Amino acid sequence: MATGQPLLSLRAAGTGGWYHLRTRLDPTWSELADSPELPALFLPWLLPRTTAASSFSDPRPMPLAQLQPGPAAQRPTVSAPPLRAPERDLAPWVVGAAGVLFGLERLLASRRSSQQAA
Repeated sequence: MATGQPLLSLRAAGTGGWYHLRTRLDPTWSELADSPELPALFLPWLLPRTTAASSFSDPRPMPLAQLQPGPAAQRPTVSAPPLRAPERDLAPWVVGAAGVLFGLERLLASRRSSQQAA
């Protein structure tokens, strides 16, 4: 919908900012919402390049497979098990939270309807 406003706007807040996307990614007119390239398309807007290469700080972590030791660091390789965070199944918590929210909504709806009837 053409409203004359920018598609993506930035409001500065401290050292960062808030982005506002003024469109719906409706599948009837665009397949962009289902596209796996969507985050890569927004990345240049969210992390703009600076003019000096030394002042650019990329907050994304570098995979350990890309770190290669230089010729001065010829140390024997010690294979250690990879550090992993414990995996937890969050499905019971999500279902429980949804049940509590549903029950709370029903309680508030029944109170409102009984107040209107009186």
